[in-house]
Amino acid sequence: MEKQNSHKGNLLDEAEAWIVKLRSEDVTVDDKRAFSAWLNTSRDHIRAFDEAYNLWENLGAAKFLPEEVLINYQQQASSDEMSFAGTLESFYRRFVSPWQISIAVTCLLAVFIFSNDLTTTPSNLAPVRYETAVGETRQVSLSDGSIIELNTNSILDVQITNEKRLLNLVEGEAFFSVAPDKNRPFIVDFGKGSATAVGTAFNVYRKASNTAITVTEGIVAVRESADLAVPNPEARHITENQQVKVGNRGVGPTRNVHPDYQLSWRDKTVVFNNTSLRLALQELNRYLVMPVNIQKSNLSDLNVTGTFSLDSPDETLDALVATFDLTKTTSSIDNTLYLSDE
Repeated sequence: MEKQNSHKGNLLDEAEAWIVKLRSEDVTVDDKRAFSAWLNTSRDHIRAFDEAYNLWENLGAAKFLPEEVLINYQQQASSDEMSFAGTLESFYRRFVSPWQISIAVTCLLAVFIFSNDLTTTPSNLAPVRYETAVGETRQVSLSDGSIIELNTNSILDVQITNEKRLLNLVEGEAFFSVAPDKNRPFIVDFGKGSATAVGTAFNVYRKASNTAITVTEGIVAVRESADLAVPNPEARHITENQQVKVGNRGVGPTRNVHPDYQLSWRDKTVVFNNTSLRLALQELNRYLVMPVNIQKSNLSDLNVTGTFSLDSPDETLDALVATFDLTKTTSSIDNTLYLSDE
């Protein structure tokens, strides 16, 4: 209960801040987009804005308004003849510019929905996009309580309503700690298929050739995408410490894996176990701002074993260069890095 009250209090603070921001003269287009995304994150956000509006003069937002304006507004709000919608409209027309009134219409619609005990939020809202740069990782907390960890150079679109939790891993890798919700399956689409969970933890790594799904907790249903070539897509359930790959030939065999090795990136490390140097460099390239050109590198059949840090991928590359007595050169023509064992 204390945690719920704290969450509600934080949302009320955010809602009050938005009321102040929306009436500010320096509000920007990006501010408006950010407010729209915030408002439509969950029903709790819309409720918080509704409540903050009713209580804003008592909970702190009023101190940002001139005293004579506040008195005028309070007199209007206390009038028996003025409805809540009329008060909200009056507030926006008095304190914000005309292009902001469209935002108020969204809020009024949300209030109307909740006052009529409807249980769904709009399902056509644009998804929210999360991205990471090369070498960057990021943690995202969703409104449903789920937590996402994005690995390097990844793009993820998230759309959560009362009807569904739909995520699209456009590229890269992400680990999902899913909050249980039997009424809203958690679906991660990755192009050639999807992974569905209710309350579990799993990793999705999307590459050009295939996508690997690794489960660390619970059960995940992995399905091919249906199309003309695959009218009856295959579905497979994988459990803790199992992995499947989905590619052009559909869902591959289920195999047992060691999550500490497969998902070592979450600890800022990369683990190689008798891995060919070419494959090791291919993995390391994901974290290098200037990756090695593996295709043209003149490397003999060498294998790598060990755990290496991803905090400084350039230093890890230098360690491999020194270990195998390689030569590192940078082409001035295309600014590409090459390795050679000659």
